[in-house]
Amino acid sequence: MPSPGSEHSLLNDFPPPGMDSWLAEAKRLLKGASFDKVLRTPLPEDIVLEPIYRREDLPETEALDEAPGSAPFLRGSRPWRRPAWWIAQEQEATELQEAAATIRSELSRGLQVVHLVLDEGDSGGNRRPTTRLAVETAAELDALLQTAALEATPVFLQAGAHSLEPLALLAAVARRRGLDPSHLQGAIGADPLGSWARRGRLSAGLDAAFDQLASTVRWCEAHAPGLGAWWCHGEVWHEAGADAVQELGLNLACVADSLRQLQERGIEPRVAAHHLRWSFAVASTFFTEVAKLRIARSLLFTLLDACGAGEEAAVVRMHVSTSHRTKSLLDPHTNLLRSATEAFSAAIGGADSIHVDGFTRLDTVNDSFARRLARFQQIILREEAHLGGVLDPAGGSWYIERLGWELGRRAWSFFQEVEKEGGLRQALRSGWVQKRIHDKALRRRDDAACGRRVLVGVNGYPPPEGLAAARTQAADDESRPEATTGPADTGLAGTTGTPAADDAARQQRPDGFPPLPLDFSQATSPLALAERVVDAAAAGATLASIDTALRALTVGDDGEEIAALEAIREARDFEVLRAATGKARSDGVDLSVFVLTLQAPASFMARFDFTVAFFQTGGFETIVPDAPDDLEATMEEATRRRAFVTVLCGPDASYGEHAEDCARRLKASHPEGVVALAGAVADEELRQRLQAAGVEFFIERWTNRIELLGELARRKGVKP
Repeated sequence: MPSPGSEHSLLNDFPPPGMDSWLAEAKRLLKGASFDKVLRTPLPEDIVLEPIYRREDLPETEALDEAPGSAPFLRGSRPWRRPAWWIAQEQEATELQEAAATIRSELSRGLQVVHLVLDEGDSGGNRRPTTRLAVETAAELDALLQTAALEATPVFLQAGAHSLEPLALLAAVARRRGLDPSHLQGAIGADPLGSWARRGRLSAGLDAAFDQLASTVRWCEAHAPGLGAWWCHGEVWHEAGADAVQELGLNLACVADSLRQLQERGIEPRVAAHHLRWSFAVASTFFTEVAKLRIARSLLFTLLDACGAGEEAAVVRMHVSTSHRTKSLLDPHTNLLRSATEAFSAAIGGADSIHVDGFTRLDTVNDSFARRLARFQQIILREEAHLGGVLDPAGGSWYIERLGWELGRRAWSFFQEVEKEGGLRQALRSGWVQKRIHDKALRRRDDAACGRRVLVGVNGYPPPEGLAAARTQAADDESRPEATTGPADTGLAGTTGTPAADDAARQQRPDGFPPLPLDFSQATSPLALAERVVDAAAAGATLASIDTALRALTVGDDGEEIAALEAIREARDFEVLRAATGKARSDGVDLSVFVLTLQAPASFMARFDFTVAFFQTGGFETIVPDAPDDLEATMEEATRRRAFVTVLCGPDASYGEHAEDCARRLKASHPEGVVALAGAVADEELRQRLQAAGVEFFIERWTNRIELLGELARRKGVKP
């Protein structure tokens, strides 16, 4: 048998078809339908996806030929995947005893990183606001981490803009255990610019936060080279509505501006980059998210290389969390499915650590069952699907390679726009960033409202009536505007910022605590300041007293205020509407919709299903006729029921034949009722006749559900 490479190979007898022949065959099969509309897909990033990709569609770039672990790290930052990635679920318990028990249990059941949120609000992105974990002293943190061997277990401490205080706690715990801090792994999740954007104001000011960060970097460089000292959170931009291009560009801008701030404080880019960690949120758009994560590493290398950080420092650990904005309250089990695809894209994209939200996270802070499922999603992907056993599993997919190249090109351009605005700090100050993200968020919400973007269980495939009704109160409580402008960033647990309160707290402390007030004014350098703060924490100082002493170093900085980013979940508008209509229906308000079929539904099933689901997504009661094949019987049922809304539904041909007469009869029998028609009517004369007969609304494919259903609800006195 001839070998595949010989001149007698069967491949020579069956050469691959050319692109021209494929296009000709595709157009033939479309039978006159638009090639662009059917086979080309627009993305929110203003990229149009082609139906097929080939090697010829990629630009010439050396990155494709590089092995994983080689610059520019498109194919991965390491030449191995052991461990595949760290399972780094955030700890959501707010009480120390409960949190300690959870950590002890989960570390023996697959958890690999102790991920603590010490900042009021969230972990750097706009997650659901929660009460922060109330850790006051190093002794309390030590007790919390009693089952975690710090030399083997990475610790993430997320503290908003703060870095010195969480560093002091962790370093003091290491000292209490006699552990050399050089063995510490994990990161201090301080992100001054991201926290400023999220909150709108930092109590001690942005400059003070970067002063702290410089001290933290110096201490880590001197004592804990494996510990990340600062963290740029892409979740901040993502949860506010940014698309993949903006999230990439703004994360690059955050790195660049932070590097400049640290360099002004005497820290070289090489040193700063070595202690950098960054993160992204991933949504349900699987291929886009995979491409985003792959190209992110290449973009970061380009930036750090331009800053002179060097190739070794450009190997930055990337943390990925599942998106908050894609989740829904109304049908929580769909969240379980979404987080599965999101975790899958994070693994394929090469994340170094992953957090998966529990499917009940929106209305249950610490559901142990949901946390277990979230953790096991990662374990199954790693241990059963073996995703961690393959380096760069998406490599060589011309679709993903091309999509990543497009995202990278546009993201770098967006990053340059931010730089032209004066850098991220100035772009936030002027509101330029907020407006660009807000415009994208509005477009995304409009796409969901009009059905161009399907949210399963929300605007498409709505949940069963009973399930939705049971959750309307939760939606009413949870789906109001999720502003992040609330209280200013007042520090960590127990911080009051007033000496009087600290003196009162001192009376409750056991002997051996350092005297108050603490004084760090004698520190002669950033490293010396960090050493003094660590010494104070090791001696038993509370975070309140440390924070007060650090504030004393920043007198005169009242914290500049900017427009805070607003976290917007895509399902929120529908949740608010359904909460209002659900309550109204329980109070006896008639929000019934009768679907009057003009022919047997089998001849227009897609339109019939669309019409029923259209009203169900707004919480209206939908009624289908008892005899849908009999028009006269259906008309009699409609006049008898006297529903609030009656929708004429049938194939296009039936509208010219029956719709006008049916509309007149309906209005005559029930003048207060609303008559609508399912579908677009291209014939303008017929459309006018139908309107004259009483048809008020034409429910078309891209009709804005929130606007139309909201208007109908308001007619019955319901205010979404």
